[in-house]
Amino acid sequence: EPTPGDVFLDPMCGAGTVLIERAHLGRYRQLLGGDANPDAVELALGNIGPRYKPIEIQHWDARALPLDAGSVNAAAVNLPFGKQIGSVAENRQLYPAFLREMVRVLRPGAPLVALTGDRRTLEESLRRANIFARRKVFPVQVLGQPAGVYVIERSR
Repeated sequence: EPTPGDVFLDPMCGAGTVLIERAHLGRYRQLLGGDANPDAVELALGNIGPRYKPIEIQHWDARALPLDAGSVNAAAVNLPFGKQIGSVAENRQLYPAFLREMVRVLRPGAPLVALTGDRRTLEESLRRANIFARRKVFPVQVLGQPAGVYVIERSR
């Protein structure tokens, strides 16, 4: 449920499409995005251009964001599936560290929508984090591969 007061984060923004879609949903206070791949950051900056303000795109590691604690009230992420980018073994390290950082930057009650093809790793990471309430999971196909869209919430 987008609101004009949203500080919306896509911590692994790639080409910036999720941020652009959020901008199209209506007013917001701030859009924040970044990626570990500097080429993706450049692509996102080019795709976003001057149209959407205020927006900030940075080169960063989603496991250690340059954001204040509790500064984000909504987030969405397309997590690496472990096929084209990374591996399932890398996801087993990335997902828990990423979720710890989301606990830090998300306000209590803030939603996080996560798309992943590595559902087992995300499920296990969420179980171990024990601070997110899972509201819904939508099974989807991405390029013919099974995936899931998780709607979760930082519970405390």
